[in-house]
Amino acid sequence: KAVNQAGIQYPAVELTSKTIRFAEVLMERMYPNQFARIGVSDEEVLARVEAAFHTIFFDPEEKFYHDVDDDSGCMEDTGNHDARTEGMSYGMMMAVQMDRQDIFDKLWTFTDRYMRQRSGKYEGYFAWSVQLNGVHNAEGPAPDGEEYFAMALFMAAARWGDGEGIFNYTEQARQILRHCVHQHEMIEGGQPMWDPDNHHIRFVPEALYTDPSYHLPHFYHVFAERADECDREFWLEAARASRAFIAESAHPVTGMSAEYTEHDGSTRRMALKMLKKEKIHLLGSDCHNLSDRAPNLGEAVAIITKKLGTLEYLTAEGITAPHCFTTRLGGVSTGIFDSLNL
Repeated sequence: KAVNQAGIQYPAVELTSKTIRFAEVLMERMYPNQFARIGVSDEEVLARVEAAFHTIFFDPEEKFYHDVDDDSGCMEDTGNHDARTEGMSYGMMMAVQMDRQDIFDKLWTFTDRYMRQRSGKYEGYFAWSVQLNGVHNAEGPAPDGEEYFAMALFMAAARWGDGEGIFNYTEQARQILRHCVHQHEMIEGGQPMWDPDNHHIRFVPEALYTDPSYHLPHFYHVFAERADECDREFWLEAARASRAFIAESAHPVTGMSAEYTEHDGSTRRMALKMLKKEKIHLLGSDCHNLSDRAPNLGEAVAIITKKLGTLEYLTAEGITAPHCFTTRLGGVSTGIFDSLNL
């Protein structure tokens, strides 16, 4: 292993001609090496990036990219042993930035073949979670995946040019964004991923709230240049709205944002509100990993007691007695709890 001036260890790798050219491009475009502030040279940064990419995609022990078919591959969520639109789109981002069209096309082929929805209210979207063989765990989409897919595809078009079919990257990106904005007009029963009125991205198409981490105004500026011409004003407004929202939703001291918020940036408190109004009589969970990360019902009771005091209708019989509930992925558990959006 090599050690830089800041004492950080990283695998020693030989700089390739592609990596060196990558460095030259960065310098040509005046992207400064921010790590230089702590004594990390350009060469060390590039070697670290190359090593990380090698680990993720090629290391026989640690990689979490896997070939699936001769022409497709996927990124594994190692905590849940599935492939998710979030991870697939991140993998495509890494591949295009490292100039690996072969890997990019394999990831996009898997995404199109196994995740793209071709019928029903989600037609044009992508199933957010599938098994590593492509079998669906869920049907609904997660909008952060779609926006990263579109951005990665636009970047691929700029770097390699457009091909045919699903490798016409520009048209594929435009198609995704077309559904994201116009699903309610295009598909019976469909809902858009961006709110038509406030231009905010939704947590899921049906949700009337948002997730601050989904707001990517720098992406929307690119969409405003490259999406369907009729939607370019929409994306300019989405960029403006998201920049304002990020500031509104951030904590004034820490700068951190809640996992989910209302569109005005305020933290969601729906569970507590419903408890207070006696509209919740049974606690459930939408956790994804019951086998390895068992939820804790006692923690939920402690939070409720701290926030609201003791609620008589949620005492021994309502909470501590064993009960059964169904998780979002369809698994059934008893007497345990993952988390409330309190």
